[in-house]
Amino acid sequence: SGGLGGRAACELVLALAEAHVRSLRDHGAFASDAACAEATAPLLQAVDGPRAAETAGAAAASEKEAAAPHRGSPPPEEEEPPTRVVWALYLKTHCLEWLGRLEEALAAIDEAIAHTPTAVDPYEKRARLLKRSGDTAAAADAMDAARTLDLADRYINNKATKYLLRAGRIREARAAAALFTRPEARDAERHLKDMQATWYELEVGRALGRAGLAGQALKKFTDVQQHFADFIDDQFDFHTYCVRKMTLRAYVAVLRFEDRVRGHHAYR
Repeated sequence: SGGLGGRAACELVLALAEAHVRSLRDHGAFASDAACAEATAPLLQAVDGPRAAETAGAAAASEKEAAAPHRGSPPPEEEEPPTRVVWALYLKTHCLEWLGRLEEALAAIDEAIAHTPTAVDPYEKRARLLKRSGDTAAAADAMDAARTLDLADRYINNKATKYLLRAGRIREARAAAALFTRPEARDAERHLKDMQATWYELEVGRALGRAGLAGQALKKFTDVQQHFADFIDDQFDFHTYCVRKMTLRAYVAVLRFEDRVRGHHAYR
């Protein structure tokens, strides 16, 4: 349908997600084509008019007749794994978030967490929703809970560090960031500086600034500025190497990057 797009498309996906959640709860299987057609018919009618509704209605009637004993769902022997409920709820949450219905999205993701409390992704989604709602303290708690479920995941550890810093919990954030530094480095802050982790230094600097520690914050921002000066100086090491090794495409890409390096969002 040519008129379907943007918000209408998201509402259509949401209707499908809700149909699947209901079917998984009631029958342990994804919704049938008939159930999906019935769920989306009102939305399609609003976009394409009676013709779309008639098509959806005919499909629903045909499917219901073929699978009447199961009320539009696959037979019990075709039940899906229990984890499918979590991801159907996750999709529902994502659509509700996109539509700006944050309270409903939080309720859906809480249901997903209650169903499978060991899955990391629902906790991360919950933290994002709380952040969008303006509750940075609860968002930090939710993201830190996600971090503790998988201590070997660097990505979720970094997200927890960022959320803790934005909630003003600088000591906890630094402890979390130190978990993925080299043990022999001993000084985690120094190691992160040597690794030029600009995202971390910027977040720490902002957190220190909000805490009124202007001197320490300025030191972090100065470190980031020095990283970019090092980027420019280091390019000269690549000139003769790239020409000698004939990696000319990569060489040109580096030159173009250096031309606009101070336009990078981390520098601005």
